[in-house]
Amino acid sequence: MAFRAVFTAVTISVALVGALTAMSTTPAPAAPATSTSATGTPEAATANSGTAGAAGATTWYTTTSRGGLIRECYKESCDWYYRTSPGDKLLWSHNAYNEFGNLWYYVDSGFTRGWIYCGNVTAGC
Repeated sequence: MAFRAVFTAVTISVALVGALTAMSTTPAPAAPATSTSATGTPEAATANSGTAGAAGATTWYTTTSRGGLIRECYKESCDWYYRTSPGDKLLWSHNAYNEFGNLWYYVDSGFTRGWIYCGNVTAGC
């Protein structure tokens, strides 16, 4: 258990340094090219798969957490990095289906990046 706590702390620290570095060298995320709903989330999440722009920058979309774990891969059995709380603002860049047919989003919480199950975010399944 102590190893997991240390590993989690190190992972969060590394992700935070990376996020701060990225924030100081990259512009703010652009708004999605497609229409959005009243909550600011993409209406068709599968149509917004996080395409790269002309400069190769990833497009990020906003969503809100319903509470859940950000994991290292898109399976429930994968280790988790961070526990989100309901109402946390997240950014997602792309999504994927695992071999069980479950949709997961690659998200940035501001502390770490990883995968979160579609039912745990307002972007939806």
